[in-house]
Amino acid sequence: MIYKIDINALRSFYEKLLESYNVVSPVEENGVIMYKENPDFNRLPFGKFQIESAGNYTLTEKPGKYFSYVRPYNSPKNFLRPPQEILFKVYKKEGTLYFEKEEYKKSFAFFDVRKCDLKAISTLDDVYINKNNHPDENYKNLRENALIIAVNCSEVSDVCFCDSMGIDLNEDYISDIVLTELEDGFLLEVKTEKGKDILKDLKFKNATKKDLQKKEEVLMQTSKKIRKKLNTENLKEILYRKIEHPYWEELGS
Repeated sequence: MIYKIDINALRSFYEKLLESYNVVSPVEENGVIMYKENPDFNRLPFGKFQIESAGNYTLTEKPGKYFSYVRPYNSPKNFLRPPQEILFKVYKKEGTLYFEKEEYKKSFAFFDVRKCDLKAISTLDDVYINKNNHPDENYKNLRENALIIAVNCSEVSDVCFCDSMGIDLNEDYISDIVLTELEDGFLLEVKTEKGKDILKDLKFKNATKKDLQKKEEVLMQTSKKIRKKLNTENLKEILYRKIEHPYWEELGS
C-alpha cells in the first residue's frame, strides 16, 4: 500500500503512533539533532540542516523542506542496546536471597530512520538474533516490539559516504513504513503487517504513478549529491593498526 499525504496527515500519523508506542524521533537539543523519546510532533527539527566536518557540527536553517536535516548524531542502538541495563534485581526475604530477572517489553516506534541506521540495525539483528545460537533476549524483546518508520534522504552532508559502505538508497532494509518527501507532500509506503496495523483507522489517499516517479527522482538526485568516498579495502586491519594514533586524542579533546 502506498499513500500520498500532506503535513496534517503526517501529524495525525505521528499522533496515532503515540497511542501504542514510545515514539523516538529526531529533536533539536543543545545545538544538535538527536534521537529522543518525543511525544510532541512540533519538536521535530523541520527546516534544519547540519554543517559537518572533522570535529565540527553546526545547525543552520534550510527552509523549503521538512526533512531537510540528514540524521541525528546518535542512533536507535542507544535504545535497542542501551549502554546501561538492569539485568536482574536481588532482594532478601527471611534470610534468603531472591533473584528477579528484568523484563524488557518497552514498545518503541522509531520515527525518521535513515538508510545508514536501517542497515546498522539489520546488522545488529544478525549479531544479536538472526545469526546467533544464543540470542540476546533483551535486544530480541525490544526489536520484536519495535516499529520502524524510515525516511528517504533528500539532502546529504559533507561527511555522508553511504555508497562506500554499500548502502543502497533503493533498499528499504528492515522498515515497516517508508516516508519520502516530495515537493507537494509525502509518500507513505507500507512494508509490513505491523505497519499496516498502525494505519488501519487512518484514511489516506492512494498515491499515483506520477508520485512514484517523483520518488525515484528524489532517490536519484540524492545519490548524485554524495561526494565523499571512503576506500574500505582492508579497513578493519588499517583501523587496528591506527588504534594508538595521536589523532584520536586530538579529536577527543
